[in-house]
Amino acid sequence: MTVPFFTNRVVQQYRYGWESEAAMVVQDVKKHPEAATSGMVLRRRLQLMMYNNIYRILFNRRFESEEDPLFMKLKGSRVQLRLFYLVIKALFKRVFENLQGTIDTTLSSIEWGIAELVNHPESQKKLREELDTVLGRGVQITEPDIQKLPYLQAVIKETLRLRMTIPLLSHMNLKDAKLSGFDIPAESKILVNAWWLANNPAIWKKPEEFRPERFLEEESKVEFRTSSLPPPGQSKLDTLEKCEQFSLHILKHSTITLLGLFVAVIVAMAISKLRGKKFKLPLGPIPVPVFGNWLQVGDDLNHRNLTDLAKKFGDCFLLRMGQRNLVVVSSPELAKDVLHTQAVEFGSRTRNVVVDIFNGKGQDMVFCVYGAHWRNMRRIMTVPFFTNRVVQKYRYGWESEAAAVVEDVKKHPEAATSGMVLRRRLQLMMYNNIYRILFDWRFESEEDPLFVKLKGSNGDRSRLAQSFDYNYGDFIPILRPFLRGYLKMCKEVKEKRIQLFKNYFIDERKKLSSTQATTNEGLKCAIDHILEAQQKGEINENNIYHLLVVAKNSTLLSIEWGIAELVNHPESQKKLREELDTVLGRGVQITEPDIQKLPYLQAVIKETLRLRMTIPLLLPHMNLKDAKLSGFDIPAESKIVVNAWWLANNPTMWKKPEEFRPERFLEEESKVEANGNDFRYLPFGVGRRSCPGIILALPILCITIGRLVQNFELLPPPGQSKLDTLEKCGQFSLHILKHSTIATTNEGLKRVVDHLLDEQQKGKINDDNIYYILDNINAAAIDTTLWSIEWGIVELVNHPEIQKKLSEEELDAVFGREVQITEPDVQKLPYLQATLRLHMPTPLHVPHMNLLDVKLGGFDILAESKILVNAGWLANNPALWKKPKEFRPKRFLEEESNVEVNGNDFRYLPFGVGRRSCPGIILALSIVGITIGRLVQNFELLPPPGRSKLDTSEKCGQFTLQILKHSTIVMKPRA
Repeated sequence: MTVPFFTNRVVQQYRYGWESEAAMVVQDVKKHPEAATSGMVLRRRLQLMMYNNIYRILFNRRFESEEDPLFMKLKGSRVQLRLFYLVIKALFKRVFENLQGTIDTTLSSIEWGIAELVNHPESQKKLREELDTVLGRGVQITEPDIQKLPYLQAVIKETLRLRMTIPLLSHMNLKDAKLSGFDIPAESKILVNAWWLANNPAIWKKPEEFRPERFLEEESKVEFRTSSLPPPGQSKLDTLEKCEQFSLHILKHSTITLLGLFVAVIVAMAISKLRGKKFKLPLGPIPVPVFGNWLQVGDDLNHRNLTDLAKKFGDCFLLRMGQRNLVVVSSPELAKDVLHTQAVEFGSRTRNVVVDIFNGKGQDMVFCVYGAHWRNMRRIMTVPFFTNRVVQKYRYGWESEAAAVVEDVKKHPEAATSGMVLRRRLQLMMYNNIYRILFDWRFESEEDPLFVKLKGSNGDRSRLAQSFDYNYGDFIPILRPFLRGYLKMCKEVKEKRIQLFKNYFIDERKKLSSTQATTNEGLKCAIDHILEAQQKGEINENNIYHLLVVAKNSTLLSIEWGIAELVNHPESQKKLREELDTVLGRGVQITEPDIQKLPYLQAVIKETLRLRMTIPLLLPHMNLKDAKLSGFDIPAESKIVVNAWWLANNPTMWKKPEEFRPERFLEEESKVEANGNDFRYLPFGVGRRSCPGIILALPILCITIGRLVQNFELLPPPGQSKLDTLEKCGQFSLHILKHSTIATTNEGLKRVVDHLLDEQQKGKINDDNIYYILDNINAAAIDTTLWSIEWGIVELVNHPEIQKKLSEEELDAVFGREVQITEPDVQKLPYLQATLRLHMPTPLHVPHMNLLDVKLGGFDILAESKILVNAGWLANNPALWKKPKEFRPKRFLEEESNVEVNGNDFRYLPFGVGRRSCPGIILALSIVGITIGRLVQNFELLPPPGRSKLDTSEKCGQFTLQILKHSTIVMKPRA
């Protein structure tokens, strides 16, 4: 039992879990306003914490709440533990698979057309032959070519006939009307079965067949226009004539669009000529009227395509995207000019129709125009988000979330064999990291209903904003009417997100701000600062919602890329693990302050950000007025894009840039940092509009990747030698195309129950042994530690002067007001020894027995006698201790300063001593210290109203000393 349970390595492995559980107790108390007034009984919540602390070690299992059915059974009856063990044993043999399917219920005409051509290869072949003959093989079709391609038109007509996407047309008459001799009352719903009209065998020849040729033969005169309908008297006309009003609307719309395009051609040509005389523009592909270079370069303006164009047209080139100018910068010198030298001139942001919807036309911080509003937004967001104080305040949460990821991976046995996709769990971690700062909120699991809603909403927003599908309406405003459906979706997603933020977070924080709890500065999260700014009139309510878009995804992508590169470069992974083990010690988990001692870890992060820059094209800049760049004229309101990926991967500037080689940042590039001190390397930009999130992203990256490498060997799944690192580009980001399965192996995966099962397989123990060992741990570790915590809290409530000294002179002075106590700090807290002396949880040690007759104190002790050591009296005998009835921690700093809990003084044996001493001392001291320390740091502990003291009456078991009554305690947040 020692290896999996009672070693310093175990403490180092699980201390973050204990700290996390203590932190959750603090957060749960803060959620109850009555705790600061009438008080609350802590025991139930502490009991849950203790079960989680021990069950993390035993089974890598934690319970989400006190209502967890299994927790309630375990708490109520020890017998249930046997059943739990058998269930755990069975679970080890199962493989859990995540079945995730998506069903596409929206059928478009394009999809139907493709499906029919696949199912009718002869039609597909005929169409391809027409295209090759008319246009030439390899020449791509354009819109003007359609009129030359009758078979293509026939294919489209036949698809729309056979697979009509709106088979029923709905109309309504506002007044009473006549139809086919019948009276139709006002406001009747009229359905036209358009599908049957086009598939009625009485009207069409073999309508069930897909046969485009019909529109070149017997139905060659049928068009989309009403003017092409058969003459009066024919059945088709009689039926279809009633649809004319609806059809006419489409015809009018099309006519207006074509007329507008014609006018736009003339205007664009005139503007182009005028500008040609006025400006010396950067080089670039020759544009065509209206469309510019859009038809040549397409929508996908990713970093690699723009790099190819830079090689052809130079480091500063121009693309005309419809009616917009896009200037691409691809050298460090020009990047410095845009981002630093002329930072004011190029300090604004371009927006587009979709960004305007999601960001309220520049009401956020990222896309607003450079000026007073931007400065105000940046100032409001800096205090709660982008300072070292924020890092120090939330680093423990980040460390706890990274530890939770490690623990969750360990819960999946398949992770060490077939592997698992880490992205979903890392996504939960990133949400928790950011939502802790934003709202003081965390999600317990991936199944959390609110997390599922937010993830879906954020995913919809990201998909719509990053898509290239809406570019045509942005580049050519006259085509914007065709974006109505797309923009409607964007507005619906935006409203849904605002409602989620309002209902679940903003309204809740507003309610909380009216309670006494907000007098605790430690409660303040980002939204509190933002709401304060609103109350002062610095921003309005709309600004609040648009300020709540914080980058979770880019950091998540960087973590994914870092993991993928370490899997594909095992020598780098090994080198990183060796550095962590050497500098921190094997099993000692990385924390934020350790990052500065780990140069190779920093180099791994830098190299990941260089090779796999998640924002390869820095968010576009814009000049509000005409400007100069590299000797060229840049017209006002041009979109300026810095190709940061090419700056960091240009082989003329970097040695073998295509290689993943962290050593470069320890050798030839040792002076390069991520903060923009070298304009070849700008993962976060630089200057006024740089990403302020660098201060959060770097430590989160280091902690997460560091923890994973410490605890696991990251491998490709069986049968693969490498992970797939193909890229997928969005408008602003670089994704990993496929979220790979990653196999993990590490000794750290073994839990107590794993060790016991190993011993069972070796034949050293059986099922009954396992059950009784677990039962002993369950009873001893949870109950006795919980009693010690309770006794410590009660004594501190009854001795406010000692509580004040602990909170102010010790905890605040040693760690700082905002820094929460961690496991290594426990040894500095003498009140623990005082609690264990006065209220020893096992005042009578578990009985010893002599197998043979022996002598003790000059007396004969018969064989098989029960020997009890009254440790409680040893520690409270007035002949041995000065005023032993007093709770006085100071004694362990003065006359008893040499006394320790490990049994170095036989007057003081809270855990026994020798061969049969309690090995749980190493766990108990840490957990008790962290829990009481965190409570005292965050609250002033008081007796309930009307009482000056808590009841300290004792209740004795056979071997234990318990508190008789679990008192209500007022927990007033510290001012």
